Amino acid sequence: MNLFVIYVGGKTETSLIEVHDIHFALGEKIEDTYDQIRNQWWGIPIIPLHLILFVNMYLLGSRLLKQRLMRKQCIFRQSIN
Repeated sequence: MNLFVIYVGGKTETSLIEVHDIHFALGEKIEDTYDQIRNQWWGIPIIPLHLILFVNMYLLGSRLLKQRLMRKQCIFRQSIN
């Protein structure tokens, strides 16, 4: 199980521009976190929510390490909304 720190963007009912938020979710791979992120998102569900970047965090003994920064633009446009 991996802890993902995920930076997402989307719209809200009162925002004039796109807003961003950080989410924490558990999964074996980033795709396993989509439902968790969609359920946590407080913006407009009809307007596409997209993932800007994410980091896979993991424990090595008692040390928290990050695997690497991975970037995927707009992967939720079809799968998350």
